Amino acid sequence: MSQPLQRNDLEETGWTYFHCSDNLAHLVDKAIEIAKAIFALPEEQKLQCSSPETNYQSGWRKPEQIDRPTEVWHISHTDPPESWPVDFVPERTTILELLDQSIKSVGPHLDEYAQNFGGVAGELYESLQRGISVIRLLYYSASDNTIRFSAHTDFGLASLFVAETSPGLELKTRQGEWRLVNLERGKWILAAGEMLAARSAGVIPPALHRVISTPEERFAIAIFLHPDRNYSLAKTSEGKILTAGEFFDRLMGQIMASKNKE
Repeated sequence: MSQPLQRNDLEETGWTYFHCSDNLAHLVDKAIEIAKAIFALPEEQKLQCSSPETNYQSGWRKPEQIDRPTEVWHISHTDPPESWPVDFVPERTTILELLDQSIKSVGPHLDEYAQNFGGVAGELYESLQRGISVIRLLYYSASDNTIRFSAHTDFGLASLFVAETSPGLELKTRQGEWRLVNLERGKWILAAGEMLAARSAGVIPPALHRVISTPEERFAIAIFLHPDRNYSLAKTSEGKILTAGEFFDRLMGQIMASKNKE
């Protein structure tokens, strides 16, 4: 990432374009090919890589909802070995290199920007290097459904939308309209998450986004940046310091409570 973040775009819409390095673009090319290969595996083999946890926070999953990707593969440094196909171990290293290099590219810019709202220089970047950031490989089959992933914001600090094989990602503009974005090679989008909105005391809105249907199957890659759980994120109305972990748990609790009411 060679240029500073576009502060006006972030503060008005919660998202902005930027250009990645040639090395990152090359890693993305390889990651897309890896995604195509592992999603093409027999479902019985993919099921062996699914997470036993309720929230499916590692490995492969096949969401039941119609307004979700057809399949998702969640990759982070903390995943157990069984969450990845045994025949694709070197490819997992490539995926994790993309994750690590993305943090090294974007992290210092986020750290510099966060200092506008207080904090010590380098603190956020160091926290991102310790945190459990993740990559998700996404597969959408061809569908007649208008919306393939319903409108939502992300919980983490920021999301990087780095590639898609067919246009489908839409984000809300400053005029409140949906814009179909262009993720051409080397052109990424940084979208603020709920944590960045909290870190900026509401100056930056979380980016509202969705995925619409495409006439052909679609592969995409998104990177979700998370500081470590002990990072001091914001202050409550009572003046108490709220850590990133506490903030995330609070949001998850609200989601679970909402589901239990349904």
